[in-house]
Amino acid sequence: MQEEILDYFEQNGKASEVVVFRYFTFESEAHICAARLREEKIPCFISNSYMSTALPLGGTSEVSIYIRLGDLAAAEHIFKEMETLANQALIYEEDVSLMATRNSWMASLVRYLFLSLIVLLLMRAFLRARQIILWQLDSF
Repeated sequence: MQEEILDYFEQNGKASEVVVFRYFTFESEAHICAARLREEKIPCFISNSYMSTALPLGGTSEVSIYIRLGDLAAAEHIFKEMETLANQALIYEEDVSLMATRNSWMASLVRYLFLSLIVLLLMRAFLRARQIILWQLDSF
């Protein structure tokens, strides 16, 4: 099995300059971004992941992704697409939440009306049994 040095990128037989692409507060976000970059054949590596695990509340350390300088424009384009999709998903979740709230409100209204109808029918039956309402006068 061939071992690769993760922070050494060779391009056309010579080493290329490596730059920080993004900083992330959470390691999971960095891994998602790195996976998307690797999917597009952009080599990258994550730095400071151990520090973010040791200090998980986003203290002084941030997880960073490094890429080749030549891949910076393509990586920026991919990251903008990811942000757009994330924003669309967030808007969709807000819409679903709003619909759930409306459905919950409608369900409450239906329950209230159903219980009100039951109470009215029970009151009518009670009043008929006590002959407070004469059945001849009752049109129902």
